[in-house]
Amino acid sequence: MSHTALEQPSVQIHLSNSTDSAQLQSTKILLPQSLGDEFNSYPKLSREQCEHLRHFHNIAFQLDGDFGFMGAQEPGQEWDTAYRYQLSAMAYAAGAAHYHHLPVMRSMFKSLMYKLIEKMLRREVWGYWYLTSQSGIRIDPDLKELRKPWADPVCKENIMYSGHLLLMSSLFLMLFNDNSFDKPNAIVFN
Repeated sequence: MSHTALEQPSVQIHLSNSTDSAQLQSTKILLPQSLGDEFNSYPKLSREQCEHLRHFHNIAFQLDGDFGFMGAQEPGQEWDTAYRYQLSAMAYAAGAAHYHHLPVMRSMFKSLMYKLIEKMLRREVWGYWYLTSQSGIRIDPDLKELRKPWADPVCKENIMYSGHLLLMSSLFLMLFNDNSFDKPNAIVFN
């Protein structure tokens, strides 16, 4: 499909903080002429997928230390509802949506991914490790006494945190060609 000078390709984006369709704000974004056909070749997101992305954005941009809308089963962050699993799943879904559906919306996805990684570095997410590193008879039935604990969640054994953090920061580098998390003191656990 060719476009004349008067028919500049565009995409319509709907943003809303509410579920009331009467309050949807519509924004028309004009795309460069060269992107028109290429953009139309990407599969579109459903309304539900857009709502999930909006929910991820709302969670990521909450104030530091605010984990509202992210209930966890228990305060020790040991179950599959732990913050680390929720944040990493959001990052993977956002990365896939950006790469496969909305590659021209780079800045929106970059800021979202950056904030999700920042939230992943909060003590509320990795602080469980100090107690967990001591192990216990549920994990190691032959254990006679608890091990000496360590607070660093990435130095050893904690693949269920360190692996997700590594994948999130690698995805950020791959999608945005930005090595912000490779620099000294970019990933710090206070």
